[in-house]
Amino acid sequence: MSNKFTQDGDLIHTPAKFPFEKLESRGYVVQTQPFTDQRCCIATHFMAQDGEETERADDAAMFDDAKSAAKAAAKFAVYPQQGEDGNCYPRVLKVRLSWIVEGVAFESVVRDIEGGAKLEGVE
Repeated sequence: MSNKFTQDGDLIHTPAKFPFEKLESRGYVVQTQPFTDQRCCIATHFMAQDGEETERADDAAMFDDAKSAAKAAAKFAVYPQQGEDGNCYPRVLKVRLSWIVEGVAFESVVRDIEGGAKLEGVE
């Protein structure tokens, strides 16, 4: 069994119930460019909250239904264009964003006992 450490050198604990998935959100997003294979990952672009583009899915404008996402896509690009992969962009995708938690690193809390000083939130 090998120990894993954070960049700061803190031990990462992996209790028996790890790894687990933590759901962040689900809904519909507007994809504005095709998926591309880059050195680090598979990348694409999405329509952001402000109507601009973003590479991060968690910064993308999230819609509750496909119809409202399609209306936003129509405002984003009046004339859809065919991408290199043959799909028309912008297009609506149903997404589920989640995190895989593999371990937890705990920070030690140090407080000054002399003089009765307390840290916020520590009783």
